[in-house]
Amino acid sequence: MEQLKSDDSFREAVIIGLSEGSLIGMVEAEQDSAVGFISIVGAGRPIDGVLMEQLAAQLSEGLLEEARQIISQLMGGEQVETVRPELQSVFRPSV
Repeated sequence: MEQLKSDDSFREAVIIGLSEGSLIGMVEAEQDSAVGFISIVGAGRPIDGVLMEQLAAQLSEGLLEEARQIISQLMGGEQVETVRPELQSVFRPSV
């Protein structure tokens, strides 16, 4: 958005978010005063429930319980310091 705002070729910007990127796009559109936002197959329910549903189909009970705890901490606004390697793809710091 900053690059678009600094380029005189663009007067306005609309942000498009795809799938889980819809949440990021929605936040970005609000923060950067985009004139519009388009969500393509964005989650129609809270992301913690969607994530737990997806993880339940893939993880052992032990890893699933750890994922529940991590999600609970994140939903409470807390940072999670230690995450097992098996869960890094979902809960790495950059995500």
